[in-house]
Amino acid sequence: MGKIFEKTFEQTDIRKLKLPSGTNFNNSSTIEVRDQEENTWSFTCIKSAGQSYLGGKGWESFAEGIEPGNTIEVYEEADPYEPRAPPYKIVVR
Repeated sequence: MGKIFEKTFEQTDIRKLKLPSGTNFNNSSTIEVRDQEENTWSFTCIKSAGQSYLGGKGWESFAEGIEPGNTIEVYEEADPYEPRAPPYKIVVR
């Protein structure tokens, strides 16, 4: 499981999460992730001016629990039993 990126939040109003360049998400595609408690969340990928973001209602619900100073880490997660499963895991610290 390799870390894709991490980000420490500085503001309380987190409407979307900017993804690092090089992440290949399609516009409007749904990204399912598991958090550290193994809850599953669905986010929408938004592309704007060549930049990718996680957003949408799923992200807004998830982000309600994030406070300034929290760090979010996104990992690639390979699942040999579910090859078509979205390979991402989010950890908030």
